[in-house]
Amino acid sequence: MTGYPTLDATGNNTYGVAVGVQNLFDFDRQLVVEGAVLKTMGPAAGRAAPGDQYGLGLRYQQPISNSIIVRFDTMVAIREHVRNLFGARIELRTKY
Repeated sequence: MTGYPTLDATGNNTYGVAVGVQNLFDFDRQLVVEGAVLKTMGPAAGRAAPGDQYGLGLRYQQPISNSIIVRFDTMVAIREHVRNLFGARIELRTKY
């Protein structure tokens, strides 16, 4: 979700789905909303994820000039049996 490695991606005794929606506005801005659900199955000893996990991500991207883009990302992950997570970042990207 928006580039954060937070939910279990091993696929070991789990199943899930991730869905995202992108709006490009007049091709000058970008807004992305993503959601993910991971459900566990089988005994806990046979998998990497300790429990079910849910995530929500949001990205907004705006060009400042033809070669500079500012991007804002945020996400939240609710994970059973381990600490929940929240993350945010701001990036200034340039093209050469």
